[in-house]
Amino acid sequence: MNSTNQISLKKLKRCHQNWDEMPAHGKGRLCQKCSHTIIDFRNKSDLEIAIAHSQSKEKVCGFYSNDQLNAHKNIKKEKKYLNGILFALVCLVY
Repeated sequence: MNSTNQISLKKLKRCHQNWDEMPAHGKGRLCQKCSHTIIDFRNKSDLEIAIAHSQSKEKVCGFYSNDQLNAHKNIKKEKKYLNGILFALVCLVY
């Protein structure tokens, strides 16, 4: 967690181990490669993911959907596109 008490979901990284081969462990599965509990976030909201990360004192590892992992990339593209349109409109006005 950063100093402003905000969670950045931009840096989420997917666990590349096979979920089905991991034994059940606590609220998730036990990764036999890194010995961390892996949580299945694929059907969770951004808020649920942020809460899980902020309330844990340990590193949170998880399985995420492609949409969750790529959401910030799509937002960046949309912002660049909208900034380009705004710039073009400003140029046309002047």
